[in-house]
Formats: sequence, structure tokens, C-alpha cells
Amino acid sequence: MKGISLWPNYSLANELATCRLTTTEELFVGRLQRKLVIMAGTVLLAYYFECTSSFGIHIQGFFCNDADLMKPYPGTEESSFIPPLILYCVVAATPTTVIFIGEISMYIMKSTREALIAQEKTILTGECCYLNPLIRRIIRFIGVFAFGLFATDIFVNAGQVVTGNLAPYFLSVCKPNYTGMECRFSHQFISNGNICTGNQVVVERARRSFPSKDASLSVYSAVYVTALCVVNNFKGAHSRPVKRNIEDYRSLPLMTFPRVESPLETLSAQVELPESAPSHAQCQKLCTCLEPQNESA
Repeated sequence: MKGISLWPNYSLANELATCRLTTTEELFVGRLQRKLVIMAGTVLLAYYFECTSSFGIHIQGFFCNDADLMKPYPGTEESSFIPPLILYCVVAATPTTVIFIGEISMYIMKSTREALIAQEKTILTGECCYLNPLIRRIIRFIGVFAFGLFATDIFVNAGQVVTGNLAPYFLSVCKPNYTGMECRFSHQFISNGNICTGNQVVVERARRSFPSKDASLSVYSAVYVTALCVVNNFKGAHSRPVKRNIEDYRSLPLMTFPRVESPLETLSAQVELPESAPSHAQCQKLCTCLEPQNESA
């Protein structure tokens, strides 16, 4: 008869640990793939809005003698006080710098680092690759900011394409033929998009004046940085709950409720106990009866 081994099956435990580790890696990779697909789709849609003419602009009509559309042309965007390239670099670089400085500063402090390590677990991304909580938080915040930045650009471009709002200098760059049949009468409404004789690229930009892309991206960047600083400040101040000692609970007021006797207890009190176990009242009565006999004796 073969002996039965009472030692634990370490191979089974190793297989279970490996299975759990593989499941964690698969979940992490699956989430990462979904996020990358969403991010790639957002970037691609923003590219189509910015660099291609896949989405036609809504042609909004106008009057040839509209004084609100005859403002002088301010020039190209590159010749403005703040060129768009510099503005976009500031919009993208400011939150990124704030995220790096804030997260590294929080990680350097010992108390905050312990809270971050307890909250953000180290994730295994491969057989030899790990994501530190600091790197994980930086990548997360920058990814969320980049996604919101591209999403804001998409919504702004969609609003410009759908509305087709005319800029105040539209007639200055459109240059319609005022002697033609369309502009002969001042009260005649023009809905033909081919009446403009100016530069078509500048005319298309003049048809996409609202909402402003520069203002929208600047406001989004400022709101994101402000919200990030406020949330981290409040979270750092109230990250851990205050633990009370036993002495603290002694000073708290206690609430007492009156005790109600149940019918079962009333019934059991009325039932007489057996002779083998006399009650306390019977013992006192017996002692009272025996005291005179002891004195006489």
C-alpha cells in the first residue's frame, strides 16, 4: 500500500498564481487596447476635420450691403500678435509641465508617496516590465488631457462646419460682383456660394468663425489645469480618514432605551420551580421560621 503524502501541492498553487497573473495581464492589455483604439479614432477624426475637406461647410446666405460683414480684413493668422503655432504649443505644454511637476513633487514627499503606493498598485505589463505608480499617474493624466484636447478640437470644427457663421470681414475677402444681378438690389438675400471672387481658402476660413478654436482650446487647457490642482489639493488634505481612539468614544453621549419585559419572561416567572431547586424567596422564608427555634434552644 502506497503512502499518502500530506505535503501541500505546491505545483497546484504555482499554477493558480500563474493563472491569476495571466488573467491580470490580459485584463490590463484589453483595457489598454480599447483606450488606444478610442484615442486613435479621436486623433484620426480631428485630422480629417483639420487637414482635409471631407466635411462640407454649410453655406450661409448674406446681403451684399450688410455693414456688419464689411469690416477690414485683419490679415492671415500667422501675422497676428500671437501666431496659432505658439498658442497651440503653450496650450499643450502648460498642462503637461504642471502634471510632471505636481506628480514628481507629490512622489518625493514621504507621506504622499506612501498614500500613492497604497492607492496605485504596481502593474505587471510583461515578464520583466512594471509600471511604477508615478509613471502610471503621469501617463493617465497626460492621456486624459490629450483625449480632451482632441475631443474639443473635434467639437469646435463640427460646430464651425455645421453653423457656417460668417466672420465680420466676410465681404472684404469674398469680393462679390456688386454690379451683377445678385447684388443689384440691397435688400436681395444671396444664398449662392459661388458668388465670391476672392481667395477661396480665405473665404472658407471666413465661413468658419464660430466657435473660436483658439479660445476653446485655451479655455479647456486652463480649466483642466485648475481642476487638476484643486482635486489633488483636496485629495491630499483628506486622503486618509481620521482614526479615533477608544478614549474619544467615551465622551460621546450614550442613548439608552427602556427595557420591555417579554411575555415569555412573565410566564416563566409565574411557573413554580421544582422542590430540588427552591427559589430565593422560599429560602428566606425557611430561614425566618427556623430563627425562633434556634433562640429557644
